[in-house]
Amino acid sequence: MLMDIVVKVKHTKAITGVVRGERLKYHRQQLRLSQAALADLTGVDQTLISDYENSIGNPTALTIKALAKGLGITTSYLLGESDEAMGLITDGSISDYEREVITAIRHGDKIAAAQLVLSGQ
Repeated sequence: MLMDIVVKVKHTKAITGVVRGERLKYHRQQLRLSQAALADLTGVDQTLISDYENSIGNPTALTIKALAKGLGITTSYLLGESDEAMGLITDGSISDYEREVITAIRHGDKIAAAQLVLSGQ
């Protein structure tokens, strides 16, 4: 039986859904995904995605991991523990084109990644 986990930031306060919700929605929209498409991609119910984007409810650790993986971002970023969305790759270190290729690869879309590479945009 899985239990919901309340994540603590710096051991002083519980994570608020506001930051997480804003980041979840922002990255979903950046990838031009609907809530339904993200639900299909991650296995997380669309109504829960809507709730989380609106700071309602507390997702389980497995749900947070699935959403972060689906969006190509770190769980730490999604939880508001870090400002580095992509982990070791910083925003200034790669171009938008490179980020698109990496995002396509992280989402398992090899065809889109190959098309981007071949187009050289």
